[in-house]
Amino acid sequence: MISLLGNLSFYFSLFFIIILYLGWGNKIFLKDQILLNLIYLGSIIPFIFLVIGFTISDFSILNVVQNSYIDDPIFFKVTSAWGSHEGSILLWIFLINFFGFIFLKSNNNFQIHKQIVFISALFILYLLLSSNPFVYVENSSEIVGLGLNPILQHILFVIHPPTLFLGYIGLIIPFVLASHILVSKDFSQNLFKQMLFWSKISWFFLTFGIVLGSYWAYSELGWGGRSNCKKFTF
Repeated sequence: MISLLGNLSFYFSLFFIIILYLGWGNKIFLKDQILLNLIYLGSIIPFIFLVIGFTISDFSILNVVQNSYIDDPIFFKVTSAWGSHEGSILLWIFLINFFGFIFLKSNNNFQIHKQIVFISALFILYLLLSSNPFVYVENSSEIVGLGLNPILQHILFVIHPPTLFLGYIGLIIPFVLASHILVSKDFSQNLFKQMLFWSKISWFFLTFGIVLGSYWAYSELGWGGRSNCKKFTF
């Protein structure tokens, strides 16, 4: 059931994204801001479904079978949602739309938000075509799950990846603001203040994520441990 709901929520989001880009919102009596809210909230829902699937050990979802174990502690079950490639990309989509939804409250410029929606749509299409986290498999009582990668079974795995992702995705706001400024030639002080504000938020989460990740890498791998994501974050 969750597999079906997860896939339907993807198509729900894409449906409204198409309406947005075709300019049909007014034809179905949806104002631009309402349509953007529907897109953002609709694109947040799939990740919530995946977390629920891991929490209740829904082994009809292939991703849950491959990355969770039925007797894992509840916090490892939840964090297993981003322990795979598919889950990480879905968390990425969740945060893009989460930031977009928050940003909409302070800046409702339609052209700026169209850029955020376009980026989100590309990731949704990638998941549907290549790395769907809601692939259905036949469930049975004998399936108990393969379990999360042992290296990832650390308390910092609960905090570290989402923290870094908050930093990475937070930079999407300065990016769309900068591209809008360049295209529209609108050099208003307000846009620069917003860009600086969101850049500081991203800087905080990236810095905090590096600190957490450094301790995690040391505690798991010792002084020989290294992480490419730390280099990318720097």
